[in-house]
Amino acid sequence: MKVNNVGADNKVNMIYNTYNASIRKTNNAPAEDRIEISEAGKMLSSLCSNFEIGNDSTKVKLIKSQVQNGTYNRNSKLVAQKIVDYFKGREV
Repeated sequence: MKVNNVGADNKVNMIYNTYNASIRKTNNAPAEDRIEISEAGKMLSSLCSNFEIGNDSTKVKLIKSQVQNGTYNRNSKLVAQKIVDYFKGREV
């Protein structure tokens, strides 16, 4: 009885081990995330912080009272256009 390719699994194991060793060498880099903000970004951030944003709570209270009183009106065409723009990725 003749048995062919005796020891072929050793070749596979040798190639597999060599491949794994090369992967281990490349993955030894320290996993470190870093973020940097450019000077332009810092300048824009400081500009935004200098502007006062309107008091949104006042606007919310106004809208709530209009809804409760039944006097809140909305432009249905504008609402529909905003929904279409959102789903088409054209939001502003």
